[in-house]
Amino acid sequence: MKNIQPHIKYGIIYGIISVAISLFTFHVYFIGMFVQTILSFALLILFHYFTAKAFKNQNEGYLSYGETFKYLFIMSVVGFAISTIYTIIYMNYINPDAGTFLNEKLIEGIESTYQTMGLPEEQIMVAIEKMEEEFQKEDRFSIVNLLLGFVTNLLFVVFVVAITSLIFKKVRKE
Repeated sequence: MKNIQPHIKYGIIYGIISVAISLFTFHVYFIGMFVQTILSFALLILFHYFTAKAFKNQNEGYLSYGETFKYLFIMSVVGFAISTIYTIIYMNYINPDAGTFLNEKLIEGIESTYQTMGLPEEQIMVAIEKMEEEFQKEDRFSIVNLLLGFVTNLLFVVFVVAITSLIFKKVRKE
């Protein structure tokens, strides 16, 4: 991986780590969707830092906003693409029951949250039934929905990259 451009290299590493987190969640310990999302976001920012630092090192410590944005966006796309391809293959071909597992865990988490909030049991049951109906209507883990999720992630990452590019850029003073 030494001859690979930093944005590609770190995108690949980010994608592989994302896959490893998913495998851990399915097969070792379910860390929860919220924790998994926060962990993924933190890793994304960390790999943005690594990518920007590598390019700064190649460019005498300087990197314009436009270059930073481009490299961080490409790194993110590579990582999300790897993660999405893995998820499509895993959820649709390797372990089609994984969607059911995730839906059940999501319902358990929401039920627990509602109970903690002190909502009446009747309200909780109505909310759970509505969720179950939605899960039965639409396969959230179909190839089309996962690809739509990939596009949605890219739209979100544009904002993240815009902010991290501001933080990590360094321009020459005139």
